[in-house]
Amino acid sequence: MYQYLTENINIKTIFNGRIYPLVMPEKTEYPAVVYRHINTVFDSLLQKQSDFVKVNVQFTVYDITYGKAKKKLNILKKVFLDFKGDMSGTVIDATNLITELPGEFDREYYSYILEFEFSYNIKKEGEK
Repeated sequence: MYQYLTENINIKTIFNGRIYPLVMPEKTEYPAVVYRHINTVFDSLLQKQSDFVKVNVQFTVYDITYGKAKKKLNILKKVFLDFKGDMSGTVIDATNLITELPGEFDREYYSYILEFEFSYNIKKEGEK
């Protein structure tokens, strides 16, 4: 995910490279985005495990005002909404928006949260 985010010109530009897995470092300038893997669901068939996987990833966008955070969130949403294709070596078959909600805020920042579900076939992983 990190490779895809840092190679995407829209995301790279709006966050000035401030893209972090799991936790944002202390005293980070805004805007910034943090992403984290929420869960992986392995589809099953009647008598065996399927090759289809659904991975949920949550993105939290931070900025100095609610309006700025929401604007960055909308750009991030456009990048992933209905995405299909190669994502750094994984062939994504479908991307679905699961959740969009306001995050926390304090005197320094406002945040907004998106959660996407990425579906793919593990047998195709690594193909381009």
